[in-house]
Amino acid sequence: MPVSKLLTSEVADFNFSAAAEANNTLMRGFTSVRDMIGPTFSLKRAIDSNIINGPRIWPSGAIISQTGGHGDFRMTYEIPSSSASHSRGEQIGGGVIADGPSEVTKRVREQLMLGATQIKLAAGGGVSSHYDPIDVAQYSEEEFRAAVNAAENWGTYVSVHAYTHRAIQAALKGGVKVIEHAQLIDEPTIKMMAQKNAWLSSQAFLDNEYSNPQQGEARVKQIEVQKGTDNG
Repeated sequence: MPVSKLLTSEVADFNFSAAAEANNTLMRGFTSVRDMIGPTFSLKRAIDSNIINGPRIWPSGAIISQTGGHGDFRMTYEIPSSSASHSRGEQIGGGVIADGPSEVTKRVREQLMLGATQIKLAAGGGVSSHYDPIDVAQYSEEEFRAAVNAAENWGTYVSVHAYTHRAIQAALKGGVKVIEHAQLIDEPTIKMMAQKNAWLSSQAFLDNEYSNPQQGEARVKQIEVQKGTDNG
């Protein structure tokens, strides 16, 4: 579903869609899934309570992003931001903004409080995000370390969205244990992951009818990532 539709739909709209897809996922034979971004806490509770059919869900909750990062879903007219108001992305639990170690720590603790079983940060540029090129690295080693410490205190781990070696290396240096995507990784970074005992959760981004084709600059980024899938 396009980000624009997610940000303009009623919460009930995608809750109903999520319930139907949860049943479809179970019927395909998947009995357990990690959900790595989004407001799936209520969906998990409904499944656990046998209200609807679906797989066991390990939810991450909202993706935590720096200002202008992959999880920053705000419009430009919402800048400068105010601590008294929340963006639509924050209201629906899609993504929250945190800059600096103290803010990152707080946002991680909030998602854990809501029921996250692991934490997701945006470590690099994304295809569907509005502001960041694919090759930018997001968050500092100190900010990653703050997230990792908060998660480890809760007995869990941090995963990151990252495509490129620069973004992945910064996350690994901060103690991150799981890398999502990594289509544009290089061999030295793969060796670094092995040394750090980190996991790679790769997804095949293919250019087909299921790929949610993008437009404009996002389409250029999408093609670049899809080439990384082919090269891998």
